[in-house]
Amino acid sequence: MIINFIIKFGYVGLFLLGLSIAIYQPVAPDFFIIGLGGIGLSPFIAAAVAFLGTVIGASLGYAVGRWLEKKVLIKIIHRWQDKFDKAKVLFRKYGVWAVLIAAISPLPLSQVSWLAGMSRLSFVKFSLTMCAGLIPRYFGEAIFANQLRNWLL
Repeated sequence: MIINFIIKFGYVGLFLLGLSIAIYQPVAPDFFIIGLGGIGLSPFIAAAVAFLGTVIGASLGYAVGRWLEKKVLIKIIHRWQDKFDKAKVLFRKYGVWAVLIAAISPLPLSQVSWLAGMSRLSFVKFSLTMCAGLIPRYFGEAIFANQLRNWLL
């Protein structure tokens, strides 16, 4: 279903796939950055579109985490507040590494984005780390896709 959506809508579909990371997306844009060359689209444009959509989607996930922490979790986890506070301190201390690992690997970004927002990790640090992980990941895949296409054709 997602494959047909991406094939039908091309770059727009890839952007929406990246944007949906804020909610939950089990299929990362990686496969499509590599595979869209097979239907005549540029892997480099696909990487740029996926990067933009993913950064915006992850930023929305960060905002969701901030909202969840303020409105929902405080009420739900009142009896576990001390453990939650310890987890927030750990994420503030090591959260940049968690964001970098999630951005450079195919780990789900939605949960890491939510945790970054909930722990109030600096949005600037979050954004810069997200970019630092996604740029080599997506554009490395685009280079690979371009080389693969040249090799096959």
